[in-house]
Parts: sequence; C-alpha cells; structure tokens
Amino acid sequence: MNPLIGITTDYQASEEFRTRLEGVGRYLLRETYARVTETAGGIPVLLPTMSDVSPILDRLDGLMVTGGNFDVPPEISGIPDASKARKIKPERTRYEMSLLEGALERNMPVLGICGGMQLIAIAGGGKLHGDILEEVPESFDHEQKLPPTDTRHPVQVVPGTLLFKLVMREKLGVNSTHHQAVADPGVCMVSARAPDGIVEAVEMPDKYWVLGVEWHPELLAPHHDGHAAIIRGFIRACIDRNRSE
Repeated sequence: MNPLIGITTDYQASEEFRTRLEGVGRYLLRETYARVTETAGGIPVLLPTMSDVSPILDRLDGLMVTGGNFDVPPEISGIPDASKARKIKPERTRYEMSLLEGALERNMPVLGICGGMQLIAIAGGGKLHGDILEEVPESFDHEQKLPPTDTRHPVQVVPGTLLFKLVMREKLGVNSTHHQAVADPGVCMVSARAPDGIVEAVEMPDKYWVLGVEWHPELLAPHHDGHAAIIRGFIRACIDRNRSE
C-alpha cells in the first residue's frame, strides 16, 4: 500500500496577498514536493497549521518538513545575534516542531529539507549560525544566484551514513539557498559538509529513519538520480516500517 506522507505547508495571512476575503489566509506549497513524493510511490498529504497534531500523525506513515523563505525564530535557534534573523514565522515553526517531535516519538520516518533540516538539528539540542558569511571565516555565499534547479557546490558525504547508503557516492552536487546553517548538531550526526565546512546533512542514528538535508533534493530529483534516491529511500522506509508493525 502506498504510504501517506505528511508535507508541511507555508501560510500567508490575507494582508500578504491580494484577496477580497479579509482575514482569510491561504496555505502554500511548491508543487515539486508533492510531485516527487508521488513519483517515488508516496501519497502526499498537505498539512495545514493545527492546534493538535496527534490525530493526523496517527494516520501518517512519514513526515516531510519543508523549507521556505524564512528563518527559525532566534529564541529556539540559539543564534548568537538575534538581529541576524530575517523574516520569521513563529506559528509555522511551532506547528512544524510539534509535528517533528510527535513523529520522533512515534519513530516515524522523517525527511527534513532546508529549514526542515535545521529544525531536526534544533530538536536534537543543536544550534544555528545566524549568518554564515559573518560567522564562519573562509565560508562562501550559500545563497546561489543560479536557479535552484541547478547545482551550486558539492558536498562531502560521510561513508557509512544513511545518506551515503542512499546516494552511494562521497561527493554530490547540491543547490544552495540558505544564509543560516547548523552550528551545533546536538545529538544528531553530521553526514555531509560543504567544501567550506558548513553542515549540509544531519541524521538521528538512534531513530528508525531521520535525515535532514540543507539543499532542495525535490528540485534536483527529476534530473539527478542521487537526489531522487533520497526521496525514494524515504518512501521505502515508510513502506518498510508499515510492514514491520
């Protein structure tokens, strides 16, 4: 049976877009997240903000925490200078963290993408860099000017990790659209770094299947098998978990 994959969505209040319905916002998700999930054999379930996440988590087989054009609020990201945070969405972060913590408690497969990876590290007790260029000497700009469907730089994948078992290579070209990054992975294991040392992937080895990647594999998967393998591996883990229960 095809697994149900919960995918977190973004939210826009009515004053942020043109509408005749005052006070009525909308949920948004770039379609590529749903498309790659379906292509890999999953059934995408778009998740709105909810006050109680337990009922939906009890029905899901896997959780995908997506990225977006915002930062994790400084009070939980642990960045040294709160002024370095750009746009924040506290309500979205709150519900994503609730979903993530609930999924971890259930030992549910989790794939975190971009900001979703950062949230996994924070859930594991980690902290972020407020701004890579200012805080990390020798780093390069991780906000690429090329379209995000193109790769920006390689990452070095750590042999023996879950990520390595998925992509089966030590170097993987990735896109790059972030200005913050994981400074301290907490209990998470780092499974990939950029050439400048920036953390690009984390895992929770003590959980069934938890992987976070700083790049956007959903944009690269249609043309790069290494990235498609990440999505396929996630869906396969959801199917295998169902069979073992």
